[in-house]
Amino acid sequence: MCKDLLAFGGTSGTSHLRRHMERCTNKNSSAVSEPIVGRTPNGGVYYFTFSQVVARRETVRYFVQEDVPFNKIGKPSFRRWIRNSFGPQFNPPCRNTLKNDVIKVFNEEQVGLKELFKSIPGKVSYI
Repeated sequence: MCKDLLAFGGTSGTSHLRRHMERCTNKNSSAVSEPIVGRTPNGGVYYFTFSQVVARRETVRYFVQEDVPFNKIGKPSFRRWIRNSFGPQFNPPCRNTLKNDVIKVFNEEQVGLKELFKSIPGKVSYI
């Protein structure tokens, strides 16, 4: 939660509060948010907790699997779709962050594959 003290009331309007909320770096300081409770179509109850880490990883997966150009993430229409569809708690990364995330996931998957190949009997050549 933000620790800044902001004036309100009197001659101070609320526009500065809105601008501060939009810019405040502490508003999404937690990678995990409060659980969301909802109902399934058949009447059951479900709980969902938003995670920025999971959301970014799934964004990487989407861009790689669907072969979407990285510059698409910077387009206003795409960002609006993400915010309106997934909620304001999801902060979509910029294209450079997306690129770095793709490389990070690739390296993690590569390590996992190497470990898998080591456990397979026989010889497997990899670099």
